[in-house]
Amino acid sequence: PEFCMSPENTKRYRRDILALKERYAASIRVYLGIEQDFYAPCPEESYEYIIGSVHYLKVGGKYWIVDKGEDSFCTAVKECFDGDYYALAEEYYKTLGEVYEKTGCDIVGHFDLVCKFNEGNRLFDPSHPRYMAAVTRALTKLQKAPVLFEINTGAMARGYRTSPYPAPPILSLIREMGKAAIHTSDCHRKENLLYCMENTSQEAPLWKLLSRLRSGRL
Repeated sequence: PEFCMSPENTKRYRRDILALKERYAASIRVYLGIEQDFYAPCPEESYEYIIGSVHYLKVGGKYWIVDKGEDSFCTAVKECFDGDYYALAEEYYKTLGEVYEKTGCDIVGHFDLVCKFNEGNRLFDPSHPRYMAAVTRALTKLQKAPVLFEINTGAMARGYRTSPYPAPPILSLIREMGKAAIHTSDCHRKENLLYCMENTSQEAPLWKLLSRLRSGRL
């Protein structure tokens, strides 16, 4: 709950976005969307798109956040997985593989979030067979889901990574699956809205990609 909008703020958010949608209808497309965590309650209201994400692992009845800070991440590995980073990754990707079933999302958010504090592979090797096997199982489960995959520069803007989520080997697997991707900044601050997007291009704008998803053409 400490990271989620309250029910009251969610209502205010919806009200503000719908007002902006109407106000700027002649100029830009404004979408009412939400990022839905795997363990958060499902929205009671409808949204034009949902980003499905996994920020927590539930182990022994307790929630462990994987992206709050390196210390808490390493503590989770030590206390829940006996110091085995690959065991944590396996649990993370197992959960992520179910994110569409749980959230009904249109977009899978920051696929390899467990690498947020692993710049330079200082904690574990993401090319390790156990890690890549867990990645592949999650992608295989999501392959038939009508979802886009997010190319996310948020950790770059905040100084944690030098490349976006997902890492290039994972993005290659996603492309080999024939799945589409969409660039996002996960900005948290308006100053980072277009971070590292000066030279990016997209196959189609969001509304076209969502239309193709929902008509079974993507």
